[in-house]
Formats: sequence, C-alpha cells, structure tokens
Amino acid sequence: MFKNIILSLLVIFLNIYMTQAQETIASEKMQIKEYESTFTIPLLDHEDNMHILAISSNILTDKNLIHIKYDSSSGSIKHQKIGNPPEHTVKEVVGHRVTTDNNIELFFHKKGINEFTVYSVGDEPAKARLVNLKLKKEKVVQYISDQNEFIMLTVQRNSSILNLYTFNGESFEVQKFDLTNERFYDDESKRVPLSELFAGITTTTIIPDLPNNAMTYGKKIKIYPNKEIITITFNNNKNGTRIVHLNRSNGNAATDFVPLPTQKFADNISLSLKTNAYILDNTIYSLVFSKSLMVLDITDLASKQSINQLEFSPDEEITFLSSKTSEVPIGPVSITSSTTKEKTKDAKVFFRNLKASYYTGLYAENAGEDIVIKIGGYTPPSSGGPGFFMPGTSTASMDGNGNVSISSTPPMYMGNSGFSRSSGELEKHLLLSSNTYQIISKDYYENIYDRVDEFNKDTKTVQFETVVNTGSEYLYGYYDEKEETFYIVKFKK
Repeated sequence: MFKNIILSLLVIFLNIYMTQAQETIASEKMQIKEYESTFTIPLLDHEDNMHILAISSNILTDKNLIHIKYDSSSGSIKHQKIGNPPEHTVKEVVGHRVTTDNNIELFFHKKGINEFTVYSVGDEPAKARLVNLKLKKEKVVQYISDQNEFIMLTVQRNSSILNLYTFNGESFEVQKFDLTNERFYDDESKRVPLSELFAGITTTTIIPDLPNNAMTYGKKIKIYPNKEIITITFNNNKNGTRIVHLNRSNGNAATDFVPLPTQKFADNISLSLKTNAYILDNTIYSLVFSKSLMVLDITDLASKQSINQLEFSPDEEITFLSSKTSEVPIGPVSITSSTTKEKTKDAKVFFRNLKASYYTGLYAENAGEDIVIKIGGYTPPSSGGPGFFMPGTSTASMDGNGNVSISSTPPMYMGNSGFSRSSGELEKHLLLSSNTYQIISKDYYENIYDRVDEFNKDTKTVQFETVVNTGSEYLYGYYDEKEETFYIVKFKK
C-alpha cells in the first residue's frame, strides 16, 4: 500500500511538472491556407520577436506567401499575406537575414547563375531588388542563414580557394581564403584540390541551437558557422577527419587533421568501413564501424589526445536510452515510443540497418551536465508522400528531384514535400558523463521535439509547426486548422 501511495504521488508531481513545463502564451484567430507544397522558416529578430514565413516551394505559381509575427513585448500575433516576388525570380528560397530594423530579407537564387533576388518583408509593402555577383569559375558550396545573417560559401573550380560572401541587402562583402599550399586527399587517398572534395558529396550546415537529425549529421561534409570562425570538416577519407578553419576576423585559413581509430579493424575489411565525425565544444566525436565492430572515439581537438574510446559488438547487448525515435519511415512526427529502457537484443539488426543507411553518422549535444550522443542513419526519399515536421534547420534549396533541403537554425514544417514512405531514419541515443565520458545508465531521453509531439498528440489538424530557441526557453508555434487559430507555446528548458 505504501508503494502505491508513493507511486501515486510521483504521478501527481510528474503531471504538475509537465503542466508547468509548457504554457500557451499567445493565440490569434486567423484563416490561413496551406499551399500544395509548403515549408516554413521560423526565426527570431533582434528584439526576440518570433517570425514565421510560410512559403510555397513553387512560390511563383502560388499567389502569396504568409508572414506571421509574434510580438514578445505585447504578446500579440499578427499575420499578413504578401504578394509574389517578380516573375524573373527563381523559385528557390536559399536563405534569409534580419536587418537592423528587424525587417526580413529572403534570398532567391539558383546555382550556376549570377543574379540574386532579395525580397524584403516587413511592415511596409514587400520590395524586390536584384543583386549581380558576377561569379567567375566558382561553384556554390553552401548557403548559410545563421544569427540573422546570410552568407554563401563558394569554391573556385579546380583549386583550393574558398570565397565567403556576406550579404547586406543588395550589397555584399567577399573574403578569399587561399588553401593552395594545404594537402587534401580523396577517398582513395589521392591528393586533389579542395574543389574535388565538394564534388558529388553533400554538404550540410550544423547549428547547435536545436537538435539535428540523421539527415543532417549523417553527411560527410559539415559546416559549423560562427561570427568569428567558420569550421568545415571532411569525412570523405577513412583515414581521418580533415578540418578547415576560416577566420572571418583576419581573413586567414588554417587546417587540421584528426585520425580515425581504424587500426582496431582488420585490414581485409577496411573497404567496408563507414566513418563520420562531429565537433562539439572543441571535442571531436568520431564513429567507425563495420558489420562486426563499432568504435566511438572522443578526442580533444587542441591536444589531439583521445579522451575515451567506446567499442560495441553486434554479438553483445547494447543498452540505449528510450526515445521517440525509431526505424519507421519518415512521415508525421508522432512516432510510437517506449517508456522503458531499450535493450537491443538484436544488435546485429541495428548494425545492419545502420550500415545500409545512405547517410550515417553521429551527433553530440549538451544535456545539462551530461552529453547525449546520437548514432543514426538516414535514407533519402524517392517520390511522393505526406508532409512532416523536420527539426533543426531552415535555409531552403531545391534538389534535382524537387525536394527542398534546409540548413539553418530553426526547424520547419513541410507539407506534401515529396518525401516517400520508402525513406527512413534510424537513430539511437547514449548518455555520457561530461567528466568521465563513460556511459551513464538512465531510462529515458527526451528532447524538445519529443515534448512538442507529446503536447500535440491529440491534435489532428496541426499545420505550420515551428520551434525556435530563445536562449532561455523554446517557443513553439503552430496553426490549428480546425480552430482556425495560431498558437505560441513556451517550453521551459
């Protein structure tokens, strides 16, 4: 009986905590219609007002884009429909920035052409301006929207020279980083110019404000933007991680190299190895695995000393944290979860599925005084499928299949995005001590997206979902189509 009383009290306290952990802080009646194919860009301006731009991926065909603004000081929500940019504008929205007076600029561009369209969205009527870059023998590597600025990284063809474009409306500044004297190697360990490493390998931008998913961290080239130094990591070669640092303050470039722990694998299986790495707080987490062994190496970037190495075998039980991720195809965010600790009894299946994923890698994030490690894989879609809420990014561009790929601070909702049920994501979690870097035994892991999913599990008519990190809390915005109301919900950290 005493146990039952304790259990009842725990349930009551848990319910009270969950109630206090989030709060609906604003709502507004409005009628907005989701486009046939829609993604949303959420962002915070310089006064911590939340802006949500709902844009059709085919913006020149659909009649409007929608701007929703939550005013943090008054608690009000306003929305407006904005006309199309000019007909000559390409349909890809590749980035955005916030001006000093808190207007939003959307950047339209198509790789291979010199002309940008900058579309200003604010309290005044939207305005479009043309920007001619006059790119010469340059390939666009990545568009990056971060900390309210928009930048573009290019590489000169057949060279090791990078150019960084920082936009200020219709004007821009260019910084040149010459890495000609540095050595770069392809996957066959042949020396090549830096431009060759970007050829045929997908690049992504890592923004730590919100959790990233396997579609992002599984890519071989990662860009970590920063106001002072932009860091780029290359995992195309299995011998180690090549690192490039671009110092925006003085215009200097430097390189680094961290070897991967491949010596633990037999020589005759080296061709079947899969590798990747991730940087967090001057520590690099490296993953190497085959069908018979997986090694997680943790190395200090400054000293190059290995802090710890963890080894996993498919013949042994692997204990992961329970979470709301699974191996189901990508679709709506609601995924069945378990409330008990997952002990992978079929570790061989986990190894096999991870190795079969098109993108595989790992991700590290701070979780209070501990560190969460995600190990995951992602297989892209082929065609057709429902909309879904994708965490972690916001700058949009279109690939050859008509799918919108995103890389920036906030997550976004995508409706009728072209993702098929045949695509899938596999992800498991480990919890490490930030002092010893050993695995901590804990039952459950929950990030902001799990909390959002639990909050809206009974709402079937949610559209335009967005999450932003204000630093002290999370703001979740969504539109309830049935109630014709837009809500802003505050989640405590």
